[in-house]
Parts: sequence; C-alpha cells; structure tokens
Amino acid sequence: MSADTAFDDADLNAFVDGRIEPGRAAALSESLASDPQARARIDSWKRQNESLRTMFASVLFEPVPVRLLAGSVGATRPARAGTEEADRPAASRMTGAVTTISVGAALVGFVLGALASLGTDEFGLSGRNAPDAARPPRDQMAIGRSLADRAIESHRTFLSDAIRPVEMTAGEEPRLLRWLQHKVAPPIRIPDLARHGWSLVGGRVLPGPRGPEAFLVYGNGPDRMGLTVSRMPVPQAARVTAVDGPDAIGAATWGDDIFGYALTSDRGADWLQRNAGPLRDSIRTQMGTAAAPL
Repeated sequence: MSADTAFDDADLNAFVDGRIEPGRAAALSESLASDPQARARIDSWKRQNESLRTMFASVLFEPVPVRLLAGSVGATRPARAGTEEADRPAASRMTGAVTTISVGAALVGFVLGALASLGTDEFGLSGRNAPDAARPPRDQMAIGRSLADRAIESHRTFLSDAIRPVEMTAGEEPRLLRWLQHKVAPPIRIPDLARHGWSLVGGRVLPGPRGPEAFLVYGNGPDRMGLTVSRMPVPQAARVTAVDGPDAIGAATWGDDIFGYALTSDRGADWLQRNAGPLRDSIRTQMGTAAAPL
C-alpha cells in the first residue's frame, strides 16, 4: 500500500482472520480496490489458511486426550488438604498448564514459519491457484512426472508407517468420501478394486499444486498400493515411472477430463506395467469420467 495509507500488516492479518472492527474493515476493503499488490497478499494468506486446515483437518475432529484435559485449568481434581499440591500457591500449580499452552503455540509458530521460509508454491499457496488463463502454458509430460514424484513420496512416507498409514480407515468410508468430495472435488469416488484383489485400507487429504489431493490406500495381504487423485491435468495415456532404490516404488500416471491419477506400488514398475491397464479401466469406470483407451 502507499506510504500515506493508514493500514499496516497487522490490519491485513486481522482482516484475513475476521478480527477487525466493521468500520475499519469497510475502509480497508475500499482501499484494497486500488491496491492489487495488497489484494494478492491477502489472497495468498487466505489460501495458506485453507491449506493448513486441509493438512490438519482430521486432527481438528479428534477428541482431546484425557491426560491433557486432566492438566488444564479448571479440569484438575481438587487437591487434598495437607498435601504438597494443596500447599503450593495457585500460580505455581498453573505452571504445567501454561507450559502446555506455550509448547502448543510454539508448534503452530514452527509450522507457519516453516511454510514461510520454504516458500508456498508446492503447498498450493501461491499464484498457481490463480485462473488458468493467468498461468503460462506448461509441458503436460512434466506435470505427469511431478504427480508421479509426489505420489511416490506419499507412498514412501505414509505406507511405511505401521501405526497410522491413513487418516480415516475403510470402516469410515462414508465419512472419508464426504471429506474427499468437500476438499478435492464433488465428482470424486472411492474405487472398489476388490475384483483385482485389493481392498480399501483408508485414505487422507494431501496438499497439492492445484489444491487438495486425495491419497487412497489399498491392501492385498501384506502389500500396499496407493492411489493419488489430483485436479492437475496430466496426459490421458498411461505412463509408468520407476524410482531406483531399495524400495523400488513404481508409479503409473494417467488423466481424464477432470482428474490426474497416480497409482503407486512397491511391487515395482514391471508389475505396474502389467496391471495398470485393468486397474485404470476399473477406476475410470467407477469415477464416471472420460479417458482415452490404453
């Protein structure tokens, strides 16, 4: 904004968070009409807030652990007379609660600081969410490789976690589907791949360059297979990519008129080369979207 404008970054942040008094908000809105740079900053902050909500959405609905409730202000049980706890001043007994709150605030600050220091392009927070007409054309093959790389990294990160590979399990499939439809796109479905020997384990939402993406996990005995569904346009013809290394994760990517897909497996690229076609056909049929034949 210009030097003589009475609004600063604190006002802009309060405006984004809805914590600015109405009269000042109206004046700021009028000022933004002639300041595209400030508008762009506000839009970027709003997208950052949305991406953070996407990244931690499932945690917001988890119940607060009892051990934390027991240490919160007003939730502690009364101290018995004559005990060391009862003899301590009230301010001293609150130290644990204050420390817990401070640690939580520090963690939130760390997340925000990390996003700011690393840049926001790969978290869907930058101008990549601007209308397509404002973006320079990009090589679709490169976009397909980018989707494959992200899908392989998601496979490596989450499917190696024996405790919590997914945010919502197959037992929560209706709720998981509603979450994906809200975050990714209403046409999305959860494909049933049982006739191919794969059963749903669960899924989660991940941030992507074109907005939130779905990451579904399927199991076949001890084996795991990932399916990433993105709103990024990728070539319709299936393409298999392999990543060298001890895990030998492969990815098959393809697209249709709405989504880009990446199927990942640690059975390797050869297995995907043989099975990507039938799996792709089943997914395409159940999504109800158009795609070129293999």
